[in-house]
Amino acid sequence: MQTEQVKPNEVTLVSVLSACAHLGALEQGKWVHGYLKSNKVELSVFLGTSLIDMYAKCGEVELALEVFNGMGVRNLLAWTTMIKGLAMHVGDMEALSLFSDMERAGIVPDDIIFIRVLCACTHAGLVDQGRQFFDLRNIEHYGCMVDLLARNGLLDKAKYLIQSMPMEPDALIWGALMTGCRFHRNVELAEDVVKHLIQLEPENGGVYVLLANVYAASGRQEEARKVRN
Repeated sequence: MQTEQVKPNEVTLVSVLSACAHLGALEQGKWVHGYLKSNKVELSVFLGTSLIDMYAKCGEVELALEVFNGMGVRNLLAWTTMIKGLAMHVGDMEALSLFSDMERAGIVPDDIIFIRVLCACTHAGLVDQGRQFFDLRNIEHYGCMVDLLARNGLLDKAKYLIQSMPMEPDALIWGALMTGCRFHRNVELAEDVVKHLIQLEPENGGVYVLLANVYAASGRQEEARKVRN
């Protein structure tokens, strides 16, 4: 295209940046960014978001932030892409801080960003902040919240949350509680959780492996061996 002196449009440039992001082709992505600058191409929200995504996926978060901060208009996707980049390469606290900035800017978050924020709270151990973002209507939010509570040792609260759900909890939600049982060596609760998992997935032998792992983590090697056999 360049050889034929055909001028690329926005769709073409976004496609090239997307390919650079998937391939981790930082130098080529920088070349596109330089092309935009040298040709005084207006940085639309779509081009800006594509640049942020490319730089973030290539590990250049500072350059992603530079593009983000220089954008005149930022939609939900631009905010979400930048928050995701910070969570991946900088830290969950920075991602949560930017999420707060997004709310102050009047951008209404969707379920995708809510779940990402709940996951960030889980990784950072921020139980109270996670509760603020929790949406009672969304089963995926329940899964993230159970994981957040269970990983931080609040197993009874996690179990109560599951029991109070307005919809039937699935295996992923019980599995999140099971993970907390292993981390905190709560054998009694794990034995109860296994009953629910077996009801939901009677053909899944992995359930017994999970229980065996809880026994092993609690130092009950003999019971772990019996379950595995």
